[in-house]
This record gives sequence, C-alpha cells and structure tokens, in this order.
Amino acid sequence: MSKLLKKLTMVSLMLLTSLAIISCGEEATSDQPTTDETINHTFDFNTVYYRGDGYEITYKELFDSIKTNDGADQLIEMVDRELLKDYFPLVTSEDIIAKRIKMIYGSNDQEILDDIKEDKKEQMEKAYEDGMVVLGFSEDDTPYLELLVARDLYVKDLLTNPDIEDNNLFIDPLDVAKEYHDSRIGQVNAILIRYDSISKVNTLLRNNNLVEYNGELRLYTDENIPLSEVPSHRLNDDNTRSLSDQELLTYFIGFYNAAYDGQRDPISETATVNDLLELEDLTFDYEALQTINVKLGNLLFTGLSTMQTDDNIFYTYKPYEVRVSNANNYYLALNLDRSFIDVSSFDGNESDLINLIGQEAYDQVLNTLIDERLNESRFVGAALKDLREEHDLEIYDYYLKLDYESVVPKDMEPTDLNQSDYVIASVDGEDILAKDLLAFALERKAPLYLLHAAQLDILRTKHYEDVYCDDEGNCELDYTQNNSGAMNNHIAEYEELEESFKNSQYAAYYSFEDYLYLAYGVKNDVEMMNNYVQRTLEPIFIFNYMLENMDDLTSQIMPILNEYYDNYFSLDARHILIFIDDNGDGKPDDFDDYYDELDDQVAFDNLVDQFKADILSYLSENDDDLAGVVAEFNSADRDDEVWGIYKRTGLRILTENLSAQKSLTYMNTYKSYEEGFVTGLKAVYDQYLLEENIDEAFIYNDEWIQTSYGLHIVKAEKGDDFELESAEFTVPEDTSFNYPEALNNNEYRLNESQLQVYFSYRVFDIVSSVVDLETIFDFEKPDLPSRLQDLMVLLARDLYDAYYITAYLNMGMMDVLVEGELMDNGIYSYYTMTEITAYFANLSASYSGQMLSQYK
Repeated sequence: MSKLLKKLTMVSLMLLTSLAIISCGEEATSDQPTTDETINHTFDFNTVYYRGDGYEITYKELFDSIKTNDGADQLIEMVDRELLKDYFPLVTSEDIIAKRIKMIYGSNDQEILDDIKEDKKEQMEKAYEDGMVVLGFSEDDTPYLELLVARDLYVKDLLTNPDIEDNNLFIDPLDVAKEYHDSRIGQVNAILIRYDSISKVNTLLRNNNLVEYNGELRLYTDENIPLSEVPSHRLNDDNTRSLSDQELLTYFIGFYNAAYDGQRDPISETATVNDLLELEDLTFDYEALQTINVKLGNLLFTGLSTMQTDDNIFYTYKPYEVRVSNANNYYLALNLDRSFIDVSSFDGNESDLINLIGQEAYDQVLNTLIDERLNESRFVGAALKDLREEHDLEIYDYYLKLDYESVVPKDMEPTDLNQSDYVIASVDGEDILAKDLLAFALERKAPLYLLHAAQLDILRTKHYEDVYCDDEGNCELDYTQNNSGAMNNHIAEYEELEESFKNSQYAAYYSFEDYLYLAYGVKNDVEMMNNYVQRTLEPIFIFNYMLENMDDLTSQIMPILNEYYDNYFSLDARHILIFIDDNGDGKPDDFDDYYDELDDQVAFDNLVDQFKADILSYLSENDDDLAGVVAEFNSADRDDEVWGIYKRTGLRILTENLSAQKSLTYMNTYKSYEEGFVTGLKAVYDQYLLEENIDEAFIYNDEWIQTSYGLHIVKAEKGDDFELESAEFTVPEDTSFNYPEALNNNEYRLNESQLQVYFSYRVFDIVSSVVDLETIFDFEKPDLPSRLQDLMVLLARDLYDAYYITAYLNMGMMDVLVEGELMDNGIYSYYTMTEITAYFANLSASYSGQMLSQYK
C-alpha cells in the first residue's frame, strides 16, 4: 500500500485496494542481456546465504528484497557517488554538522532551534537515530550526510556559477530583482491603525469633520451646515479643503493614540517624522504584514507612496478593508518612509542592481533563492536527474526503472534482472551489474534485507498449516493447487480486484501488472497471493510473539494505564478564550511572552479577573450563551461601560465547542493539547466531582486555565463515561460464561491479569475470520462482562492494538532469525552471524519504542 500512496497518489485507488485482480505477470527469462566484458567473481544467485528452521534464503531472494525495498535508491546512490566525486573533497566538517542539524530538527535557524522544547528535541533526535539504523548508517552517519552535502554543492554550483555552459538554473540579477520585488525586501514605516467595524471608522472621521473627496481626505469647512446633514454628493471645493502633511500627521497620531490607548505607548502629538521613524511599533516588514493579509502588505509596500517622497497619495483616505480569519478588519494607514525600492522594470546587470538595492539586500535575496531551491526536494531531484541524463544513465531493469522514473517505462517489456551478470544499468558507457548493486546494498545493511526476505518463509513455517490446509489435510504452497477455504477467499478477492481495475479509469493508463506493482509491490499473481497469505499470517505471528513476551508487554502498558487512571477525566467542554492579537492577524499572540513582558502583572491579573466576572455575570443573565457574550463584546465600543476597558487593553475573546466530535478525555487530549490546558481540564473534572457540584448540569472552572493562547473559561458538562467504572470483579461460581479466573480483581483499577484476558479476547477482532485461533492456540475465546469490556475498550484497546504494526512484527522475526545459520562467508557476505545478531539488537532497540511512542 505504501507504494500506491507514494507513487500514484490517487485517492480513488483506495476503493480498488479492498478488492483484487487476476493476471499472470511475466517471469524473468534466461535470455536477459549480460555484459560482454570478463566478469570477476561470477557466482550463482541461487547460492544459499542463510538457513533457518525449515527454510533457506538465497542471494536471489536478497536481491529481490533489495529491489523491492530501496533498490532504485541504492542504484542512484552508486551513480551519484561517481558523478559527484569532484564535490566530495569540498565537503567540510562544518557542512556535515549543519546538514545533520537540518536533518534532525528541520532547520538551521538558531531562533527556531531555541524555540523547540526539550522533549520535542529528544523525539526528533530519536527519530533521526532510528532512521539511520534503517538506512544502514547507525554507527556513522557521515557517509550519508556527505552525499547529501555533495548533492547540495553540485546544485548550488548550478545556481551560482555563471561559467557553466547551457545552465538554465543559474540565478541571474533579473531573478534576484524579481524575488526582491515579489518579497518586498525592506521595511516600511507607517502609522497603521486597525478597527473591527467600518461604521466606527466612518463615525470617527465624520466626528473630526473629515471626508473623502476627489481621492483624498479633506476637512469639511462649512460652519453653517453640520456635516451630518450633507450627503457625499454635496461635497465640493467650496465646503472642503485639502489637509497639509502636518495636519494629516496630527490627525493620524490622534487616531492611533485613541485606538491603542492602554495597549501601546502613545505617540507624542508634537512628534516629527524623524521621531516617528525611530518607533518600533511603526516599523513593518512585508513578511509580517503578509501573515495578516497579503493585501495589507501590498498596500504599504506598493499601493501607497510615502510622506518622504510625497510623489503620490501616501495615506488611506477611507477605511481599507482586509479579510482576516473570517472577519473584516478596517485600516487607516499613513506611510512615513520605506526602504523598499521598486525594481519591477529593472533590466541591468549585477552591479546595477546592487547600486539600487545595496549589497546586503542583494546577498540576502540571493541566499534566500539558493536556500529555497536547495530545500525543495523536487528541484534538487530534477537537477540531479538532468546530471544523470547528461552522463547517459540507462536503467534496464523494468522495475528499478519504474521506481526511479515513477512512471511506467515506455517501449520496455517487464523484466526481472536477477542473475548476477545481468546488466541492470549503465552510466557513461560503463555497465552496472546485478551483483554490483547486490554488493553495494549488502555491505550497507545486509541484515535488514535478510529480515525482509525471510518474512514470508518464517510465516509459512510457523503458521501456514494452521490456515491453508484443505479438508483432507493438504497444505499446498502453490495457490492454484490449494483448495483451503482461506486460499479460495484470496482467489475471490483477487478476481474482484481485477474486475474492479478493468472497470476503473486507471485501466486506460496502466497494465494490470503495473498496477499490481504500484499498488502492492508485487509483479504477478503468485506474488499477490503471497501478499494475501502474509497479510493473513502476520497478526497470528504477532499474537504468538505477544504470548511469548506477555510479561514484558504488560509491563510496558501498565505505566501508561496507571497514568490514564491518575489523570482521568471526561468532559463535554466549550470554552471562551481571552487572548491578545496585537498585530491583527486574527490569531492569538503568544500569551506567555505577552504576560512576561508586562510592566504591571498584578494590575493585569486584577483586570482579567474582573473581565471573567463580567463574562460570567453576562452568562448567568443570558442562559449561559457563550456565543452571545462573544458577539456582545465584539460589537461593543471602546468606551462601552462594561466592555470598553478590556477592549482598550487589547483583550479579545472567542468561543469554540471543543467536544463537537467527542467528549474530551485525558487519553485523547494529552498528546494534542497543551499540558496546561489538559491539567486545567483535570482540575475542572475534580471540581465537578465535589459534592456541591456533582448534580449540576454544567460548571465553569474556578481557577484560570492559562496556555500560550491565552486564558480559558471552560463550560464543562459531564462527558461520556464521566464516572469511570470500577474494575472489581469476582468470577461467579455458577455461570455459563467463559470467565477466566484471571478476571478476578478486588481493586478499582484494571490489573495485569485482566489485561491479559482482554488481549486474548481482542485478538479475535483483529485476526481474519478464516483463522481458527482457538485451535491454533488451544484456548477458548474468553467472555467479558459488559462493564469490564467497556472499561477495557476505553482504556486499553488502543494500547493493545498499537502492537500490531511492522515494528513489532520485525522484532519477532529477528528473534527467529538469530536462531538460524549464515551459510555463505564468501566475497558478498559482508556480515558474520555475530555482526548480524548485533545489527538486529540495534534495530530491535530502535523498533521497541515505536509501538507505544504515541502514548508516552
């Protein structure tokens, strides 16, 4: 399925994957091309590499494992290491360190790195370490990073070296000028004032006798007729006059001080333009404005002139509407100055552009363009692909070519070049043989390819006869000769998939064999049947591995389960969020930063306590209508008797139903909500359990819940499973139900033995219905009292199901493989059995944290 999602990315195909297809993929023939040159170390791909109990793994099977998993990537790495050999000496230790940091944390920006929390950093570092294990670089990631840096250096050379011929990737001055213009590099100094109502702005202007006329803001001068009695079409040059720059400045300063009274430092009414240019609150860059709305950024950077140039209108003479977060904001703006240079019509050389925008800006834009291109995997991939084409890279193996090109090869029949001397590719006229790729990949991570190659054989050895024997006890591996009920189900599923494919739009673009490979990584009907068999047997193998390691399993789950008990709550919650949005982007500013920077936190605490009291007072008088109080607040003026003081301080509110989909519990919130909010919900739940509250239809939190978003007032109702059932149970002496003695428990909490019973119950929902688990494992499916069943579904089901993943399967497989024997110690056997065992131990340690990682 991973190949289908990665390569086809067609949602409709998800409908097909539950069906199946019938066809015979072409088998590899013995007349595939081989090199004309003398072959050194020629050997038989059918040589046995490894032998286990009842099965053998040959080099051919290892090679197929390589091709199925990452053969195209390994082949391209071989090619790139040769083509980029001149760039490897240029790679520095500093480059390696920087690339490692980028791969781990996603950035080299120190500010971004500093903002990553320690626990998140640890997760990122662990994910990188695990990735290196899978890639085969667990002991030393330097070769891996060297290749990445060398690729970057090659592409950077294309971007910056004007001497490379026929290079359409070179970033020339025109590219820099365009990026400079599009990104609006520089700053603008402006008096920018935000309002949430157009009527408020219009009222403000008219109260100051200011009107829009002939594309400018003018002063109404008729003292005989009040402006309120004059329609806009009666305005003219006789009853209005233009404003001087100083008058405009005075008005805008006054508007600014009134709008942000209590939120920002006031501007002196006698401030000069030079004074204003020094104020941080009046300095903006395009990126910050763009986060609010691109229209606002364009208005200040290109839509208006500036007071300093005064060659055009430099202010808004009417409210400028901007849509932010599903609400309209209205702005008055007066541009003072701007460091941005208009280069939209630039057509010069590098020196000309530097003279216009300055060396610093030029370098900034150029480096931005370089970084953007290097961070775009498709761009880098395309540049490297062009390099390979220039060196005549040809891939002759159909499936490797399909993986590399991500499209079905044209004019090429399906081939499976899996003999040692087959030429699978060539570059610069030099052949690459199948055994070359085999050697390159096995040296890197032979144990991992062994793990993948052996899985079907191990599953068949362990459990095939449990499922795929017919009524007469015949257990044929050949699906065409197997008459078991399970195999017949697979055949029907396969036929249904083929029919569904034929009737789909994809049949016009793909052969059935190509679809099989893209969707499932199989090449023919035999491999597809093996896929079905593996899918059926894997959960049986996992369950058996669980039984063998049940004490370890429960020891990992119990601490999480106890954490669930310690922090349990279940609430249907709506909340009112009190927040700060100083920049007007419609999103809460970081409240913690805002609070830390306050000069008088005590005064602010008193203010928000009173705000909460006023909100709760409104709610008590208005049927606890959360949406109503938000609407009332938003529509209030800044001088409103109740809400005005909070609006003048810059406080805003919103409401959300946090339980629209399901009740909030500790289990479904502690990984998705901030810790402070989850702790607050637990406190509300404990508050609800008090005798004076337990019968209430709803309650509000007594204490503030503070997060980085702001302060929360939570309206909590009892959620599903509000009061957690007890796990106490005594098996009745006389019962017709199959209640194991392990269900006995005289404690409130679930215990380990009850969990183990549930695991034996739950597996029947996971394993295919064609599997007779009771016969295989010699036990009868246990019954569970409905109370305990509901409790286990609530607390334990997801934890148990988390083990049915590839990581846990692989851990079990490796435990089996270490009992086998390495049969070949020739030139292509790069690992001893001791080294394979050590590799598996390292890989198992990497896998061991994956099952429950999302719950820790």
